[in-house]
Amino acid sequence: MDRKIVQLTKQPNRTVLREYVSSIPPAQIEELIREKLEQSSNSGVDPILMIRGILLGDPNGTQTRLMLAQTVIGWYVDWIDRLWLGNETEATTGSGTKAKLATNVINLILPEVYTNALLFFDGVKVEILAPSMLEETAHLITQLIERNVPIQPRAFEILSKIYNLLAALEAVDRTNEILNQLCESSWHPQSAVGLVSCLNEMELSASQLGQVVKRMLRQLKELEIEEVPPFIYQLLLLSRKCNKRSILSGICEYFDWLHTTKPESDTSRMEGTVMLHISFAIKQDQELGIELIKYIKSDKMLLLEKFKMACLLSAARIHRLEEMIFDLLKQTIISAYKDSEKLESCPWISEYSKIDPRSVRKVVMDIADRSATGWDQVIQSLTQLAMTLIDAATNATPLKGPGPIPRSKKPKPGPLDHVISLGTDILLKMFKIKDILDYLSLLSLSTAKKLLSATQPVSLSNHQFKDGLILVLRKSMFSRELDSRMIAVNGFLSLLQDQPGNSNSGHTSGAAFEILVISNALSDCKRHIKSLTFRLTKLDLEDYELDKTTNFDTTTSTGLRAFYFADILLGTFDAALEHEFIAQGDTVESCQIILSLFKKRKALLGLLKENSSKDKGRKISGLGSSSLLSLEFSAKISQALFLHGDRQSPILTLRSDIDFMHYIVSVTPTILAGAIDNGSGGSDDKLFGHCATLVKVYIHILMHEDSDSSFINHQPQKGQSLLGSITASLKYILETTCNVWPDKLPDLLVQLRTMSTNSSESLTINVVITDLLGELKGILIKHLNTKPPLYKESVSNVQIIKFLVNQMDHAQDDFEKRSAKVIDWLSQIAKERPIEDVGVAKEIISLLIHLCANTQNLNIVKEIAQDVHALQGEVDINEDSQVEPVIEYQMINARTHGAITTQVLSFTEQENEVLTWSIGRLKISAVSGDWDQHCRFERVICNRLIPYVAIISELLKSAMVGVHAEHLVKVLTKTYRMFTVLVKYKMSTPKIEVPQEFINVVANIGSDVTDKMYKFLTVYAHQRQEEYDLAGIGSKKGKKKEVNAKEKAKIIREGKAIPALIFVVEQFERHLIQLTRKSKVDLMQYMKRSTSRDFQIKLDNYLESDGDSDDNSKKRPSIPEDDEGDDQDQLSGSGSDQDNESGYDIGRKRART
Repeated sequence: MDRKIVQLTKQPNRTVLREYVSSIPPAQIEELIREKLEQSSNSGVDPILMIRGILLGDPNGTQTRLMLAQTVIGWYVDWIDRLWLGNETEATTGSGTKAKLATNVINLILPEVYTNALLFFDGVKVEILAPSMLEETAHLITQLIERNVPIQPRAFEILSKIYNLLAALEAVDRTNEILNQLCESSWHPQSAVGLVSCLNEMELSASQLGQVVKRMLRQLKELEIEEVPPFIYQLLLLSRKCNKRSILSGICEYFDWLHTTKPESDTSRMEGTVMLHISFAIKQDQELGIELIKYIKSDKMLLLEKFKMACLLSAARIHRLEEMIFDLLKQTIISAYKDSEKLESCPWISEYSKIDPRSVRKVVMDIADRSATGWDQVIQSLTQLAMTLIDAATNATPLKGPGPIPRSKKPKPGPLDHVISLGTDILLKMFKIKDILDYLSLLSLSTAKKLLSATQPVSLSNHQFKDGLILVLRKSMFSRELDSRMIAVNGFLSLLQDQPGNSNSGHTSGAAFEILVISNALSDCKRHIKSLTFRLTKLDLEDYELDKTTNFDTTTSTGLRAFYFADILLGTFDAALEHEFIAQGDTVESCQIILSLFKKRKALLGLLKENSSKDKGRKISGLGSSSLLSLEFSAKISQALFLHGDRQSPILTLRSDIDFMHYIVSVTPTILAGAIDNGSGGSDDKLFGHCATLVKVYIHILMHEDSDSSFINHQPQKGQSLLGSITASLKYILETTCNVWPDKLPDLLVQLRTMSTNSSESLTINVVITDLLGELKGILIKHLNTKPPLYKESVSNVQIIKFLVNQMDHAQDDFEKRSAKVIDWLSQIAKERPIEDVGVAKEIISLLIHLCANTQNLNIVKEIAQDVHALQGEVDINEDSQVEPVIEYQMINARTHGAITTQVLSFTEQENEVLTWSIGRLKISAVSGDWDQHCRFERVICNRLIPYVAIISELLKSAMVGVHAEHLVKVLTKTYRMFTVLVKYKMSTPKIEVPQEFINVVANIGSDVTDKMYKFLTVYAHQRQEEYDLAGIGSKKGKKKEVNAKEKAKIIREGKAIPALIFVVEQFERHLIQLTRKSKVDLMQYMKRSTSRDFQIKLDNYLESDGDSDDNSKKRPSIPEDDEGDDQDQLSGSGSDQDNESGYDIGRKRART
């Protein structure tokens, strides 16, 4: 039968074939096909040819085709079943004969099933398509899938066609059953990609697509690494239909999980391929790219994962998404650094807002590292991101003077400095510097030194590099430029430092030989210096033609020449003085020579200060502040002068001259700055060691010198005392160490604590700082108890205390406890000591307020505000103001209360900024998912607002005048803006719940702020009017007094300030009404609607032209009057029956209900 079918197939006329095939019963055809598929391929007729003949013999037989498909699939399932049970030896991967047969048969049958689908969709013979037969065929394939064995991929195509046919026949139960079987069964990893493609071809509803997406995302973790990219590609194809956010989040979460289970080296290239698939999918579907940006933007912490940020960078190459992605990355990175700085100053919210810019930096730099191992598609975007960050941060940074900032004067890096550093590091990571040696001689001396230090390890390991370096240095040695020759000397010395440890190497002899040849020319230096020192001690100033008659006027050539000559001589004295001490030590002869050199230097400097001048005869400032002394000398001689207590020591000769000691201490900051900027003091480790020595010396002096000390009793009429110079130098060294070597500051503080407590145990930084603060407290009290008190020295002492307080770690558990101790003794000093020195009082109160703000202890700030209120007087004249005010803090008195009032007002401004920023973090917290933590965060902010409102209330009750009153108006405007932000936040939360803490804040605002604000503004307006009347401004009687530009600008500023404040108050109350309606909580019951609502500032009386007094003189228009406008129009208010000469016309109108 099979042979005859094949023979008839070869005939041109197919009529006989059709008649023969139609005469064979279907059951017999099915049995024949199974028999031929089971037999060996080497015997009988080829099954493929026979099946093809049957199809040609029954071209329109839909039922026959479906029967063939079912038979073939049934055989295929049986064969797979036998393989699974071990009764067959061939594999299903295509390598065996049966596997190839199965592939060819399914490839032949699949188009027939597809043809039947077309026939059905054309409406032909719908009744002959039996759903039961389709369902049975599909059931055979799903059974095969459930066995979790590899399957021929074309079988999945059959399954998808059958599913779509059943869906077209509206066999819902059958399609749901097939889909449920697919989603609930386990998928073999080798078949997962084909199965996903099958599901992608099925016509699914939205709910079914969601079910499929969940199942596919679960399958990701079960795949082999090489199967992930094609699987995700199919997922991305599915995203065109729906579930874009779920698919993207699922893919990203899979890679988050993958990074915790497998090393990055094994997954890097696979991740790069996936990113390419995502970028390609976004090019085809723009909405997918928008959804990716929205997904990342919904929680910016997602950018702390490398894969997510890399996906954004990869997608940024698509032009229509480029701007959005770079704006998101730029804003996120910059805000991370800015928010981190805010958190450092707001430790009270650190528990509820975790921001670590170091994580952002690590993620970006890791991506840069992996750009060379499979992520090359992010190189372009990374480079563009780096330039974007540098450009944005540079534009936002205030303009600086020309030239680079010296290293010693660079402030502590701010958020934008860190952003610029990140962008620079990205570029350095992406690109390598070539031909570096060719530019060495063109660099500045300090930069070249750093470059030589950085390339020192390369010169040790790379002999070709070292030979090139020696060649460049040899050329530079004979350059005309001094800096080039200095670079050469430093370069050879750098090479010489490596010789002792590498003396066995044959390559070191060349460098050593070069250096020895050059050093021969310097062999007589010591003898010459000794001779020079001797002559300097013997010659008088007259021998240099320098005396009181010498002209030092720098505007003349003769005077300028004499000035430069004197300046060179000062430097020569410094150099000789240092050489004598370093070379000869503290012998009697050496000390006498040093003292003689210093006295001659002092005489010369006095002559310069007295006779030098510049244009218009003005004195030259800053003379004597510079010095050529080294930091090493300063550290060694300070130790000898202040620590060695041997009465027989020759160093007592130097110690007997207090001017010499004052000079050594006072020039130390200048010496340190020069050593850091020029690199003249050696490596950073050496410089830090000298700084540590000096700090120990200064702390020792401050701790052990008593009231009988010559240091304390030395109080010059001009400038700082010796003790003041010691305190100022100590402060400078600590701040410079913090800025230049921040990582080494804790080590320095530990050394200081060990010196003061004789303990070397390992302790936390907070414990170390607390112990040091205890020592500084004793020093401060000692200075205050001295007769007369050492106020100047105390100011520097408090500044050092504040510096150390700022170095405490807010994240440690004992921060609150240890800060409370400092607050206690500062409060005690402020309460018990009626200090009238403004500088000391300002520093102590400022530090006290700063600590209270960091430790949630605002009640002390409220008490300070109460004392300010008591001294300023009552703003409400109806209140009984005859009671003698009780001042708790004696440091707040008639002399100091002005400066302290400014400190309190500055605190309210800073606290307002912090609270506004915290409310912004509260908005982010509302969508983070942890609602309980969010509610706790909200309560913390409300509890912080309550004492803040109380402080504002105390200030409003004070009868402030002048700049303080104007400052308070600005603070009130910012405060009500912050209140408005708080109410807007509350309306935007998913659950509008009004806790009792929030209600308490609103109640306090209404009773303690709003009502008192109008009384304060009324008094403030009358007070300003009286000032104008006394000054004769605005009077219409007689000739008008001239108003200068400064006074005119002040009037305009004040004219805008009060209406702006009233407008902000109106906005706050308007949003509060909206919140009342939404929350069903009556919050407006706490707001007392004042009858004095509108303010009109009549500027026409003050802004008239001063030169014209006739009737035609032009006047600037006053603010328009309008009763009937909306909230904004009501700021100008209506007319008033008060005197028209009044500058501030406060109209009254009917209160609105």
